Amino acid sequence: MEDFFNSHFIRTNSNNLIVLGFSDAFQQPEPTDTLINAQGGYQFRLFPGGEENPPLIDEWGVPLFRWDGKAAQRRSSEEVEADRPSLLGMQPDPLSRITQLEEVIAGLTSALAASGTVRLGDMPMQLQEQIQGIANQIDTAQV
Repeated sequence: MEDFFNSHFIRTNSNNLIVLGFSDAFQQPEPTDTLINAQGGYQFRLFPGGEENPPLIDEWGVPLFRWDGKAAQRRSSEEVEADRPSLLGMQPDPLSRITQLEEVIAGLTSALAASGTVRLGDMPMQLQEQIQGIANQIDTAQV
């Protein structure tokens, strides 16, 4: 009987930081993914004999490893920490987020009050579109 292996891949961002690791048992690679082990097991391992499905990003979404072209290298705590301000800077501070959500809620409340009804299907099409626009703002807003 022949041995069966799964291939293990990583995906990196434009800075060669590892943002995803997986086994082809669960996901098929994209052309830009990097094969790191052609004779792996069912579960992904970043290093031979290493932890199964290790965390590759921290609780803030900052990558913990860099690909040097040959192997994964753990980033220093200073490197990881340095990336946090740029990540956090992309998101509004909590007070701004609350203000933004209050404005969305006020717009929705006004739209409902102006219609005299609460069933979306009973509202004029223009009002339905306004409410859908507000809902889309909520869906796409960063928290």
